Amino acid sequence: MRAVTHSARAPHHLGPRPLVARSHSPLQLLRAIASVVALATACSDPLPTVETVAGTYAATVFVVQEGQAEPVDLLAEGGFITITLTVAGTTSGQVFGPGGGEGGEDFEADLTGTWMLEGSIVTFDHPADTFLRDMEFRVEEDRLFGEASFGAKLTVELTRQ
Repeated sequence: MRAVTHSARAPHHLGPRPLVARSHSPLQLLRAIASVVALATACSDPLPTVETVAGTYAATVFVVQEGQAEPVDLLAEGGFITITLTVAGTTSGQVFGPGGGEGGEDFEADLTGTWMLEGSIVTFDHPADTFLRDMEFRVEEDRLFGEASFGAKLTVELTRQ
């Protein structure tokens, strides 16, 4: 089978087809490039900074789901998470999870420690052995959103107060 190639022998009433697109003036090309750059810049969110993320947050979503069971809203059960993130990288706050202890007892912990921002991910480190230090939180405007599985799926959304 022969490949079809462009030939200058097009029917004379059609004339030869151009092999190259029309050339544009440098000004038209600059305008097109500027439009693409402006569109790309408008569509990309700037990365968060320590200064824009620092603040006081409280859980607005605190849900645990084991297997296929119905999710349990720990906020509705009396649970809470409050945490303050400083520009200096320190944290303070508290977490309370009803029935969240290893033996089914209530779980409560001090969140005094540190936090770190890498790209758009926040991580926590504190002496208390909590699920929060084992999670990554994605910065979304005035919220920190995290999901993790520890035998059960845990979803936490912290909203700036």
